[in-house]
Amino acid sequence: MEIRTLRYFLAVAQERNFTAAAASLHITQPTLSRQIMDLEEELGQTLFVRSKKAISLTQEGQRFRQYAEDILTLVGRAEQDMHSSEETITGEIHIGGAESEAVREILRILKELRRDHPGIRLYMRTIPIMAALEMLDAGLLDFAVILSDHVDEKYHSITLSHREKWGLLMPRSSPLAARRRLAVEDLRGLPLLLPGSPRSYGGLADDEVYTVVGRYDLFFLGAQMVEEGLGYALGIMSRFHRQHHPDLCIREVSIQDDLSLHLVWKKNTVQTKAAAEFLRRFRVANAQLREEAARFVQINEQNNALQA
Repeated sequence: MEIRTLRYFLAVAQERNFTAAAASLHITQPTLSRQIMDLEEELGQTLFVRSKKAISLTQEGQRFRQYAEDILTLVGRAEQDMHSSEETITGEIHIGGAESEAVREILRILKELRRDHPGIRLYMRTIPIMAALEMLDAGLLDFAVILSDHVDEKYHSITLSHREKWGLLMPRSSPLAARRRLAVEDLRGLPLLLPGSPRSYGGLADDEVYTVVGRYDLFFLGAQMVEEGLGYALGIMSRFHRQHHPDLCIREVSIQDDLSLHLVWKKNTVQTKAAAEFLRRFRVANAQLREEAARFVQINEQNNALQA
């Protein structure tokens, strides 16, 4: 199977017409048809449903389309990385994962990197943790940002300095909106909507005392579910303050649950020059932030001791 054949297949899948696809590829229609038939024979699967008016992908064709797109993405990234030099780094950096204010730590480094190497392109995605790790394993992401109390041993990781807080998203008309902070016990009897990531949220997901009526992947969707009266959504507080929901409010919930965020990447993998330079800069910046935080804690402890 050749890269050229994958490009032929994707052109037909996009155009849904052999004649139009052949014109876009600057080859003849019979040549394209023969290439696709050879591909189907090689795979042992029918990829297209053919008719006089149009063609469409079979179920096998839809699956193969994803493989073809992923393969060509990796090929393109490899070509770009090989064109980089030590002085001028080009290529792409792909980062995906959690919605969080902590991502600003990453964005500041990316801004500096782009300033020094404008040939680098950035691709940021907000996606659920499990999907991010699957893409990381497949080589479609360079890094994932995960909110987790455990990082699998097959990944390297750096813990971000910013920590999040849990909040309960609710209508402003709710009696709980008058409270500044909620205890976990205040959630008993409420119809709860939990994020879709695999964690217990301080035991809420596993305790029969609490009523979990649903889950959501992205915070915006969780907010819509609350607006439609489906329940109260547990979520990261900083996510709410970046969105506009005038009829909703969020109140901090005291949940004993680790809210550390981690930048993770695969072990035993060769990084592109762009990804490696980003990681080098991020390590330095992260270490500086941690030193500053430690000094701040030390100064506070000294001031408290003097006041005592």
